[in-house]
Amino acid sequence: MAGHIFFSLLNPVIAAIFATMFLLLWRRFQAHRHFGLLALAFLLLAAGFAFYDFSPLGSEVANRLISNIAFAAAIIIACCAALQRSRIPIPFAAFAALLIPGYAAFVWFLVLVPSIDARIVIVGLIFSGLFLISVTKLLQAGPSSTPDRLIVAAGILGAILPLARPILILLGILDAADGPTFRESSYWLSLQAFSPILSGTVALLFLSAMTMDMVDRLKAEANHDYLTGLLNRRGFESAIGKALLGNRHSALLIADIDDFKQVNDRFGHKVGDLVIAGVARALSSHSGAKFAARVGGEEFALYYDHSDQDALQRHAEAIRAAVRHMVVGGLPKDYNLTLSIGLHTHGPGQTLSDMLIEADRALYRAKRDGKDRAVTSRAPLHSFKPKARLA
Repeated sequence: MAGHIFFSLLNPVIAAIFATMFLLLWRRFQAHRHFGLLALAFLLLAAGFAFYDFSPLGSEVANRLISNIAFAAAIIIACCAALQRSRIPIPFAAFAALLIPGYAAFVWFLVLVPSIDARIVIVGLIFSGLFLISVTKLLQAGPSSTPDRLIVAAGILGAILPLARPILILLGILDAADGPTFRESSYWLSLQAFSPILSGTVALLFLSAMTMDMVDRLKAEANHDYLTGLLNRRGFESAIGKALLGNRHSALLIADIDDFKQVNDRFGHKVGDLVIAGVARALSSHSGAKFAARVGGEEFALYYDHSDQDALQRHAEAIRAAVRHMVVGGLPKDYNLTLSIGLHTHGPGQTLSDMLIEADRALYRAKRDGKDRAVTSRAPLHSFKPKARLA
């Protein structure tokens, strides 16, 4: 009896622990609504196990019906969490098309023509189908990261395992009537033994994916500027360092807002922030660059994977024109915002540091020569190679 009570408590307690864990994550990161959905899913799973194992209602039919509805609801909500995380529309019509006839058949074999084996097969098909619909949607969206693939793995596992017991029932390996009572049958014992493994494995796959999501998000925040959403200097240099390898046709554009201190002094730092954000949008929309960054207070940098001097000059003029016509709240309509720009294309043997030095030198010349202009670096910085001595 003690062993039976222990196994009966195991499933709801484990599900409740996972529900609490996801609830705490959701309270800490409320923008991630899928944490809240997963908490609700595991709470419903705990309730389903409680009704299934303890039968708190007087009617066995009611207990079975409520527990299986709770299980289905838990699976649907967990699938919705996975789809919402990937910003995929929820396939409510497909879920309904599976659930309505499925549970109609379940009720038929629960009330009108009682059959435990039939119910086991029907429920297995329903649960597996719900996971399969969701996995199909996730695969159609194209999982592109390790967290995406972990979520898909959880869905595939959820689609496969509910079919295991119906198959074993149909093969005669498990039997819901091979014990003195149903709760002592091989089917019931397998359900109690393997359900914690299934729910725990799915939960751990979700937790692993969510942990990776959070790490990736923190990395992105560390490499991006909070005001503009562009890369910061660290993120920019890290991104270029990878893109520059073996690339002989890259180029840099360094832009600086002219007389930005006057904007802050005359109109306030709030307007200055609006100017910086507006210039960042102009750069993102009109630069055609592979990477864009805010590398200083009012200084921006752009990296081009393939560009020559003429193309780089055209990009610079498009940016300057966009900034000149930009409307910023708090600035007078006749206030003329301008940029000074330094341009540099990759030279033989140059490192990222070399390119940044040359682009900064060109920017300095643009400032020195009157601002509001784009200046190309004069000559690439060559690595020194000693000449061979004459004999």
